Amino acid sequence: METIRHGTGCSWLHVGIEAVGRSSGYELVVAEPCGGPDGVGGAIAATIEEYQPEAVVFVGVCCALDADLARATS
Repeated sequence: METIRHGTGCSWLHVGIEAVGRSSGYELVVAEPCGGPDGVGGAIAATIEEYQPEAVVFVGVCCALDADLARATS
């Protein structure tokens, strides 16, 4: 596994996974968004541009997408 930094400040964890019964394995890339208003969108765009994936999965995106949104308190 390796960590790769992108010029936008985002980073990726990149690992190859061996696939039993296939001639080629899988590549798994996990993007860590950078801060700022375009953090998540910028990470998604940079990841797609860099790796041109067959599939994209969003997991654990829990940040304010609008300046008017506020964190819920209990």
